[in-house]
Amino acid sequence: YNLALYRGVMSQAQLEQEINKNFHIPFSLDSPEEIQTPIMEYLIVPIDELKQFDSHWETRRMNIAQTEALLHKDTYIEYFPETLEQEGGVSYPYPILSGELLDNLLNSSEWTSNTDKG
Repeated sequence: YNLALYRGVMSQAQLEQEINKNFHIPFSLDSPEEIQTPIMEYLIVPIDELKQFDSHWETRRMNIAQTEALLHKDTYIEYFPETLEQEGGVSYPYPILSGELLDNLLNSSEWTSNTDKG
């Protein structure tokens, strides 16, 4: 979002609420030092299973073989909120990657073609 776009259109509280809703990060114009960058966590979901619940499956980042795709953890929770309600903590049926492991996967030959690498 371009903050200048909203100046005068929304109150500060409405703007903060809109940013928090769309970007899933704590945000306040009063205390920008408290902003925390969310950890980008993705599930690796088989395409055949993804098609069963995700109408946007074709837009997801897929491996070269187009057998698996990445789905953001928050998106998965939107589809399956009961995931958070399970006894014994949160459990996901697919592997979750973030940080260096995610970077390594995305830079691997299974996820990036030689033409993508330049």
